[in-house]
Amino acid sequence: RDAQESRGLGDVYKRQQDYRSGIGEIREIALADGTRVVLDSRSAIDVRFDGRERRIILLQGEILVSTAVDTLGRPLRVQSRQGWVQPLGTRFTLRDDDRQAVLAVYEGAVDIYPGGATQAALRVHSGQRAHFDVHRAEGPMAAREADAAWARGVLVAEDMRVADFTAQLARYRRGFLRCDPAVADLRVTGAVSYTHLTLPTILLV
Repeated sequence: RDAQESRGLGDVYKRQQDYRSGIGEIREIALADGTRVVLDSRSAIDVRFDGRERRIILLQGEILVSTAVDTLGRPLRVQSRQGWVQPLGTRFTLRDDDRQAVLAVYEGAVDIYPGGATQAALRVHSGQRAHFDVHRAEGPMAAREADAAWARGVLVAEDMRVADFTAQLARYRRGFLRCDPAVADLRVTGAVSYTHLTLPTILLV
């Protein structure tokens, strides 16, 4: 069943989203089972609950999921274009990075099922992160609580390329944002509240 659903994701991604967030908006959703989902800027999900399972489909962007115990005993699965994950009483983020998905676990554990796999390829525990595509999962590596700081309105950079940090900032504002290629590979460390961004249309660092 999961393999069939994975192959049919093309149709899913043409659907209108159940929940979405706008540019610079962080949106928190409480689902019917008590699970809470926080949508990062420019993110979208579809929610499908039935008598057999609870399924959240990440259509775009990144989400922070805090799971709840289901009174009906239904498993929770979170699906992306690259496969799906099954949390085991946990808090985690899942980000769609086009060809791969990035999972970070902050409480509990999460199993990764790349593509239409029916057996878990990797179990990721609290304090770990991993990435996967439709073929395989790689990791785990160390996760940082700061990586989920966006849910509190803060973007954190730790020894990050200026070009990569600029690309992150661009997700939270309208207009065109870039850095000078001459400094793109320089490293930056710090934190910024995206709710107070007052950057010009073009950022030259």
